[in-house]
Amino acid sequence: MINIRVSSTLRVTPDKIDITKEQCDKRTWYVLNYTFEADIRKSNVRLPPRVGFLGVPRGKLELPGQDMEICTDIKLRLLRDFKDRLHSIPVSVTMSLGSSTQWTSEQVTPILDRFQPNNKVSEITLLNRGCGSDNICQSNLHLQYDFCSRQTENGKSVFRSLSGEDGVAVITPTEEDIALELTVTNWGGDDAHQTRSIISLPDTLRYSDIVSTASEPKVDCTVNDKGTLIDCGLGNPIQRDAEVTFCVMLTTSGISLSTKAVNITLQLQTTSRQDLKPVEAVAKVFFELKLQLYGLTRPSQVSFGQSLEGKSTIKSAEDIGAAVQYEFRITNLGRSLKSFTNASLNLFWPKENSAGKWLLYLSHTSSKGVQSVPCSPVNEIDHLKDVKTCTDGLRCVEIYCPLQGLDSTAMVVLHSRLWNTTFLEDYSSFNYLMITVDATLSLTNSPENTGLKSDKAHR
Repeated sequence: MINIRVSSTLRVTPDKIDITKEQCDKRTWYVLNYTFEADIRKSNVRLPPRVGFLGVPRGKLELPGQDMEICTDIKLRLLRDFKDRLHSIPVSVTMSLGSSTQWTSEQVTPILDRFQPNNKVSEITLLNRGCGSDNICQSNLHLQYDFCSRQTENGKSVFRSLSGEDGVAVITPTEEDIALELTVTNWGGDDAHQTRSIISLPDTLRYSDIVSTASEPKVDCTVNDKGTLIDCGLGNPIQRDAEVTFCVMLTTSGISLSTKAVNITLQLQTTSRQDLKPVEAVAKVFFELKLQLYGLTRPSQVSFGQSLEGKSTIKSAEDIGAAVQYEFRITNLGRSLKSFTNASLNLFWPKENSAGKWLLYLSHTSSKGVQSVPCSPVNEIDHLKDVKTCTDGLRCVEIYCPLQGLDSTAMVVLHSRLWNTTFLEDYSSFNYLMITVDATLSLTNSPENTGLKSDKAHR
């Protein structure tokens, strides 16, 4: 219970009266109206009260005569669980002159002195043990951030940093949310009252959820309708040497190919005394396309014939040797490539052996799931129809097969023939000979913030 006693001084004008003009038994007194108010703060935001009146905070007082004092009391009750524990609670009384009794029309109407304020203000000081001896709290808040991916291990969420060696995080937009981990410390500072973190997101990111450490007080956040402005209460107060860590989960569906980086503005606020400047959380954006490559040989084993045929005597593909098909299946696990880039299947084709003799003759190629675009160089496919020969000295030639319009899956088939003569002349003593075709994937004409994650295939 708090007892407030307010004293006021009243000056009456005129302070001299000619009693010869009045009847001796005529007495005049003044009625004074009063109104108490408490915890009225100058703010555009309506704040909840911290005290309440026990009884009616207004009334009347009768002043019976000159230089006579009369008093009144009002009781206040301190409310519980209010947030503003730092600022004093103002209590004020406002006075006005009411109607007086035994008044005549010949008398001068009294008014309060215009040069004397009609209200008095006193304050209740709230003592805070976590502040200095002067009851002023000087906090030492610091904010650190880190972009993370969220993983689940043993039923618990684990956050792993996305920062590179240069300290800058790289975001890869996927269907999974990313986490912005925020850590606020108050090392060596006085209590930080009503500490908040204001998080302003760009239009490319949206709020999804808040994850805080179970051992710490729960972080209380509100979000605007667009999901781009997050206001989080971190503690009241954050005490000296305390630390608060929480993660803001963000969706990346709004990131487009033109987005090279994202900038998030972080602003700490506290009613304690500290000059806090905004922090910019920056992360690069990199699109990683998830393509998988599988290879298959049909048939997996072949045998070469017994007759020797020179190049000049070959009349058809069947004269060259046994047919072998190399199938490469490409699976796209991410977004469709139709709208922004093209991929290419790159094959290291074992055209000749070390002696320069033909091994595999590539007769033609076919594809499914992509646009019909021929592989290149075209002079390495069905070579017999062209008089040109390979003059660059390479034993393997690289074949490029465009995968234009790749959506979900595609297949490229290379139809080839074993060069029978070469195998009879150079490898007839071998019980087993494996010929490997290496294949890789690459992107063509892609934006600089787009890359490929795929495995090399062997067949």
